[in-house]
Amino acid sequence: MNPKEIQDFFANTPLGHAIGVFLGTFLVVMTADWSDTGTISLDNWQQWVIPAASSAVAVLASWLNPQDKRFGKVAK
Repeated sequence: MNPKEIQDFFANTPLGHAIGVFLGTFLVVMTADWSDTGTISLDNWQQWVIPAASSAVAVLASWLNPQDKRFGKVAK
């Protein structure tokens, strides 16, 4: 895949949008946990649920927005 195809995937597909939101939120949650505990641990289930829920909400909001032409109710 060339960089343009990757960019289009993240910008124009529900899965790409969800992955982008998940990674961004996961990075913030991990940084907050690291600043609190001083260690990075992947065994805390909240660190996985919070980004998963926020990425699902972001995709759902985009899908329900009739003005969003990327995907959802108005996409062809």
